[in-house]
Amino acid sequence: MQLTNNFDNYKSSFNYSLPEVIVFIDSGLTDYQYLLKGVKENAIVYLLDNHKNAIDQITIYLENFVNEGGVIKEIHIVSHGSPGCLYLGTTVLNSQSLAQYIPKLQQWRELLIEGANILLYSCNVAAKHGQEFIKKLAEITGANIAASTKFIGNLAEISNWELDFQTGEITAKLPFSSKSLRKYQGILATITVTNTNDSGAGSLRQAIANAQPGDTITFASNLANQTITLTSGELTVNKDLIIDGSTATNLTISGNNASRVFAVRTNAISQPSNVVFKNITIANGRANGTDESGAGGGIRTFDASTILVENCQLNNNYAGYGGGAIFSGFRCNTTIVNSKFDNNIGAGVNTERGGGAIATKNAGSLTIRGSEFTNNKGTTGGAINNLLQTLIIEDSIFRNNDTLAGASIVPSPGAGWGYGGAIFSDGANASGPNFDYGMIGGNITIRNSLFDGNIGAGQGGALFLYGYYNDQITIENSTIANNQVVENGRGDAFGGGIRIGTDLRRYEDQPAPTNGFIIKNSAIYNNSSLKEGGGLWLGEDSKGSIINTIFSGNKADDGNGNGFGGAITFENRGNPVNITNTTIAYNHAGFQGGAFWKGGSNITLKNTLVGYSTAGNIWGVKINTGIEFSDGGGNLQWPPKHPTDASDMNITNSPNLIIADPLLDPTLRDNGGGILTHALLTGSPAINTGTTTTLTTDARGFTRDINPDIGAFEFINVIPISGIRITQSGGNTNVVEGGVTDSYTLVLNSQPTANVTVNLNSGSQLATNVNQLIFTPQNWNVAQNVTVTAVNDSLVEGNHNGSIQHTVTSTDTAYNNLVIPAVNVGISDNDTGGITITQSGGNTNVVEGGAT
Repeated sequence: MQLTNNFDNYKSSFNYSLPEVIVFIDSGLTDYQYLLKGVKENAIVYLLDNHKNAIDQITIYLENFVNEGGVIKEIHIVSHGSPGCLYLGTTVLNSQSLAQYIPKLQQWRELLIEGANILLYSCNVAAKHGQEFIKKLAEITGANIAASTKFIGNLAEISNWELDFQTGEITAKLPFSSKSLRKYQGILATITVTNTNDSGAGSLRQAIANAQPGDTITFASNLANQTITLTSGELTVNKDLIIDGSTATNLTISGNNASRVFAVRTNAISQPSNVVFKNITIANGRANGTDESGAGGGIRTFDASTILVENCQLNNNYAGYGGGAIFSGFRCNTTIVNSKFDNNIGAGVNTERGGGAIATKNAGSLTIRGSEFTNNKGTTGGAINNLLQTLIIEDSIFRNNDTLAGASIVPSPGAGWGYGGAIFSDGANASGPNFDYGMIGGNITIRNSLFDGNIGAGQGGALFLYGYYNDQITIENSTIANNQVVENGRGDAFGGGIRIGTDLRRYEDQPAPTNGFIIKNSAIYNNSSLKEGGGLWLGEDSKGSIINTIFSGNKADDGNGNGFGGAITFENRGNPVNITNTTIAYNHAGFQGGAFWKGGSNITLKNTLVGYSTAGNIWGVKINTGIEFSDGGGNLQWPPKHPTDASDMNITNSPNLIIADPLLDPTLRDNGGGILTHALLTGSPAINTGTTTTLTTDARGFTRDINPDIGAFEFINVIPISGIRITQSGGNTNVVEGGVTDSYTLVLNSQPTANVTVNLNSGSQLATNVNQLIFTPQNWNVAQNVTVTAVNDSLVEGNHNGSIQHTVTSTDTAYNNLVIPAVNVGISDNDTGGITITQSGGNTNVVEGGAT
């Protein structure tokens, strides 16, 4: 057996002839690895991505296989099934959906050899009406197909891999070793929920009870836009299952504001369960209680269970303890993909829990990808409250979450009520005694994500990220904007955007940890704090780096002339922080330190631009900083320190510090790369005056040259290339005689020094609304439209083509006689051949010997 997800990799690795047997296994199957490892040597196996259309995947693979000289004699497909239905990745293939896949399936027919076999290892596919589906599939593909009328897999002590329904001669043998089949303890069955009842035959509750480990539960299509309302308590799942609502769009499972919706528990022999929730809405779940009985209004997991929540919505759920939508229990692993969480509440009464959307216990993991969290509320952690475990967030949005419920609570020393308007994460590892934090660090990682409009109380308007010893905190390629932190019951208001801390006290006698925090390629702007650190507040033993990042428009100001560190406050006990190629501009403090507050020689600036800071004190001192930092070279500051007040200082005391107006574009823009930046304008003193570093790109991912610029933006002097760009509507131009017109546009690529005239010649078959276009040095970048019409003649020409030629003239030599392509036009003829007979008076009448 050879495993491949890419045919070229397979082809380049082996010199002998390609197998004639291909096995496709759906990666959504529980414990599919046993089957994967057990494929025999005479076959090649392809693992289907269960997040994508599997028919497309199979078609592309077969085509590539044949194009590289392969011959396909057998196809084996392993997936979940039910009578007359195959579940392949995101595809549901049945009699109703066959029509849309006919073109793809007919490609299979062309790629298979005559008499080829297709074997379907899916439960009950050929049962009942399923036999008609199999016959249709065989007719379309031209293959002899085998499928089962019974379950496939291992159920208790019974094993079945026999495909007892066949449409033709089947010569193929089972492609798996007997050892792997014994190890595989699932069945490939699908159970369909047929009604919205809380219990009884056809209900979801009954389907869960009847299901065997590894089954998939789906829903009848007539349940689309319906709600299953629970009236007899939560649904307990204590086995490996997939619950998939893709066949009933907009299906909601409601806790009726009376109970939790799902509880994922261990199985009958105390083994953890693995459960997948897909394509459903979980709403109105409620878990009352101020201890863990009130955890997880939508889903609660227990005892090292694992869940995947994919393409789901979790809305309006409530938990009195924490995790309004989901509570991930001790040693549990939770993964969220392409899902939305809205208006969930994690009350966290009298505890440091909360997490409006999700809360976790320790020693597990939480991974979030491509998801949105909006309007969630938690006492601590508006959207997420994570405790002592790995946290990974990628490609996600957190907007308008808050912890205002914690603002009125006076926390005890060391407690964090109200912290983290979007995310509160207390530690990333549980490697210490009794699963407390230890010396083996974990990771808190945030990538490619947006935090906008979140509100925290006390510390961390968007993010409160706290590590222990060797934990690594990473924020990269992300935007933290328009967040704020208000005072909590203790009067704290630190870190309008981000608050980071690291605690080393337990292991002070150990070697210094190698990890810390890193913020890179990110934009932190328009965040506010009432006291300190409008953008970022660093505390405890935090050490780390800030690279290629923008701090803009942040403020620390209570409106009464108080506030320090508009961009960043350093309260990190003298631990080192290196700031490299970062732009810190237009930040404000109500009193002092528009850019920075506190810190000292432990803070090193390199190639960093600090500009246009403001502070509200009446003396005009300490506008940028309240203390000098170490100078790593290549730094720029504006404005300078107060010229006559000896108490004032610049950001460093280096004689090489450039003090000059940096000539920044005052507007944050997407100058490429998806991260907003302040561009350096032509003539900026920051251009080519930085110190050489190991950084090869700027915040946008654009290449830095050998003379790097200061700040997060690398100025690229683009030499204009003369040219004219033609854009055809819809990608082509087609017209109909006497009917439909079409259009295209022209625009110049660069500013000319004189007028540029474009003359149009449409020939005898076409007409245009203009014969000439003129671009000036003022309107050169404004596209001009050309409308094309077919000449409505009486010639029977059939569908034919015409073209529009362009001639360019200008006194600007770069544009004069510039050659640009013709626009080819498809013309549909409205004329038909024939002879028209017209009778006078509408008929023809004659009289013998008389009228004609």
